[in-house]
Amino acid sequence: MPYKTERYTAGEFASRVWPVQPGSYKVFSPNKSIAVALLEGVSLPDLSGIDLPALAIAGTITTENLGVEHIVKNLIANPHLRHLIRF
Repeated sequence: MPYKTERYTAGEFASRVWPVQPGSYKVFSPNKSIAVALLEGVSLPDLSGIDLPALAIAGTITTENLGVEHIVKNLIANPHLRHLIRF
């Protein structure tokens, strides 16, 4: 059965709650263009070489199926995101 995916313009996004999908992540700045997906065993302190204020969101992928589905839902819902980096 198809499911509804929320997608917003930049103007609509400002009045919405984001991320739309719950998960194990940390939101830095929703208006930034970079998201980071951490594989199991990698944690946020391991990202010390990255300018964290430049990130919109970073979080871990705990399961292959639901983890990817949750990432996609959150990426599509945020019109500012342009890049996904996987560690």
